[in-house]
Amino acid sequence: MLETMLNIAGFGSNLFGVVSGIKTGKQMQRIMEEIKNTDAKIEHLSEDIKLIESIVIKSRNQSEQKRLQDKYEIKQILEPLQKAINQKIITSTVIPAPQKAKKVLKDPSSVLIDISRLNNIAPNKKNNNLVPIVFRDQSSHYLGWQSKGVIPLVFDLDYRPELWSKPIELVSLQNKTARILSGTTSVSAKYMQTKPFLLDISGVLNQVVLFEGATQNGNSFNISGMMSYHSFYILRGQKIILNTSGVGNVVKIQRSISNQIANHDNSGIGNIVNIL
Repeated sequence: MLETMLNIAGFGSNLFGVVSGIKTGKQMQRIMEEIKNTDAKIEHLSEDIKLIESIVIKSRNQSEQKRLQDKYEIKQILEPLQKAINQKIITSTVIPAPQKAKKVLKDPSSVLIDISRLNNIAPNKKNNNLVPIVFRDQSSHYLGWQSKGVIPLVFDLDYRPELWSKPIELVSLQNKTARILSGTTSVSAKYMQTKPFLLDISGVLNQVVLFEGATQNGNSFNISGMMSYHSFYILRGQKIILNTSGVGNVVKIQRSISNQIANHDNSGIGNIVNIL
């Protein structure tokens, strides 16, 4: 049974107006179990439709991700899908679909493979790199597939399913947990040395500069934007875990803290790390 998918939805002439991640069945139960002991809030849009504010899908052309906030509108948009699969569903943050996605989906067969009518016994593909994508015409839902690596190119969307269990409202100073989100956060500096500074740069053409400093507004970041400038202050002695999995990013690190890099995963393309 298909239990996780991307859903591109809307109404009338705006059939491809919004996009979000969807989980159902055991996958939905697992996510709800993972976050129940956090400060994350699950919105009950109806008996069968839940919402958690996790940005698992993000437009690549917005420095600050817009999101749909009208809960009634979200419920109205998702009800046809919920009824089509006849199961309870949970949705991630619902965002406006990029113009590029709207344009290419006018001819779905040009960007999706193995398109078929959606049903509740659709099997998962054996290729784990293929992402199930659901869309609809005026009356029926359809399921197509596309490679995760191709989605940013054809839809202008950055898909990060691992962020399902890292809601943007997750922040618990009592448990010394910093939030991870696409943007900025506010966590008291007194908790800065409780764990290493995690910097996950999965975006495109960002410039990130790390300075030595006495204060900082968070110790765990995911930068998934595009062509933005970010500067952070790191405490002397605090270990830095650096993950440059994006494309063409430049990270500049002040020499006085350069020896604090505990681990660097450079799995992206054309990323550069310079010591100032």
